[in-house]
Amino acid sequence: RQCQRGWDLRTWVVEALLKMAREDPLPVLMVGDFNMPQLGHLYRTVSGSFVDAHAAAGSGIGLTFPGETHNPLSLGGAWMRIDYIFVAGKAWKVLESVTEPNRKSQHRATSCRVELQNKS
Repeated sequence: RQCQRGWDLRTWVVEALLKMAREDPLPVLMVGDFNMPQLGHLYRTVSGSFVDAHAAAGSGIGLTFPGETHNPLSLGGAWMRIDYIFVAGKAWKVLESVTEPNRKSQHRATSCRVELQNKS
């Protein structure tokens, strides 16, 4: 039951974030450690309203976590993507998205280059 409450809270937080982002009159970029795998329900919820910059203009899988690990099952590197840049699709055009190849930290950095579409 406690696990279900945790999932319910995560879902509520994501839905609240999306509501604020949708209601913002300015062009929105959402960037950070979302702790959600690309194949999960929460990712589908966010990417249904916003564009995943890496999916739009990145190359490769864009693995961000863990940045460095000694776990032999991961072959010593990142094995999932949980860090994202999401953009409001009509406001921004994603020109490029890059995930750094390695990092001696918990997460690999991700960045993107965007162009504002409606400058008025």
